[in-house]
Amino acid sequence: MQPRFIQIAGIIWTVVYGGVIVWLYATEPRSFKEVATNSQVAAGVYEINQEKFNSGLTLFRREQFRAARDEWAGADPAQRDARTQFYTATLATGKAGVASITTRRFFSKGWKPSTGRSAWHRTARW
Repeated sequence: MQPRFIQIAGIIWTVVYGGVIVWLYATEPRSFKEVATNSQVAAGVYEINQEKFNSGLTLFRREQFRAARDEWAGADPAQRDARTQFYTATLATGKAGVASITTRRFFSKGWKPSTGRSAWHRTARW
């Protein structure tokens, strides 16, 4: 029975090791920090750094847009959070001044960035 157990353990180890190699090849991490972040995303336990997000939001409201973008890049390195990506995209479009006024109204009404694109375009005053 011992040789059979060793064969099964060897096959399981080979499959797991091959899966890790394929996962590393598919995600192409550039550092061990990215490996850790990607594994958190894959496991479903990824969370942004809330302190950095709030700091970026404060800078955004003070119209210090470049500093806000840098804070949000540190808060969401995997670029998976909808709120962080919404504000980053707002900065990229060049409409940050308008957005800082109108987003307060949207978020106060429970507006979600991932579902409210049409609401944004209907109510924004350019």
